[in-house]
Amino acid sequence: MLYKLLVMLHVLGACIWIGGSIALVSIVLPPAMRERRAEPVVAFERRFGWLGLGALTAQLLTGTWLGLVHLGDLRTIFAEPKATTHLVLTKLVLALVVFGWGGYEYHIMALRLKADGLRRFNAHAWTTVALSVLLLVLGVAIRTGGLWGGVE
Repeated sequence: MLYKLLVMLHVLGACIWIGGSIALVSIVLPPAMRERRAEPVVAFERRFGWLGLGALTAQLLTGTWLGLVHLGDLRTIFAEPKATTHLVLTKLVLALVVFGWGGYEYHIMALRLKADGLRRFNAHAWTTVALSVLLLVLGVAIRTGGLWGGVE
């Protein structure tokens, strides 16, 4: 029961984080860049930022726990790795990178954003989307037997 609840929280966190990131780059940023106005982006980030980072934090916590359940005891992860060990560890490292990247985007870039920084912010936000989708792909690979099949 706890395992299923954590999987649901993990997936919900991914939906919120990726959905919000895609909404930012596809709905909020294009008109803001056309009009050279940072205010809509700042307003979106003020409303969504804490929810998004909370969802990403939930993913980190639940994902770490789920990864340990999937891989087994910490002592055996490197001594007796399973076939998916590299995928799980790669996803964990990438999740930490995305957490730092997203935190920087919110706390440093977005809340201080001015019109002349929109291009840079746009590139940063699209990178966030790409890395987040890669996290999703890795998560699916872990649950479905690897990126190219045959991994159990």
